[in-house]
Amino acid sequence: MQNRSLASLYLNIYELLSGTQQEKAQTAINFTREMEDAENVLQAEPNAKPIGAQEKAVFKKLIESIRALKLNKS
Repeated sequence: MQNRSLASLYLNIYELLSGTQQEKAQTAINFTREMEDAENVLQAEPNAKPIGAQEKAVFKKLIESIRALKLNKS
């Protein structure tokens, strides 16, 4: 992710969260870091290589987090 995309992701996630400003900021930072780590894992592997079980678990957790944020906002 480019730095610009990370900042945009952070701000969008921050708006979806509830809690104090500090809690929202910390949660948004952690989520953004998880997304960046997931992208780094994908970029490090060849395109033809299947995703392993550990990576699938990480991505599943991220997807569930995104769904939870979306449902909380609606």
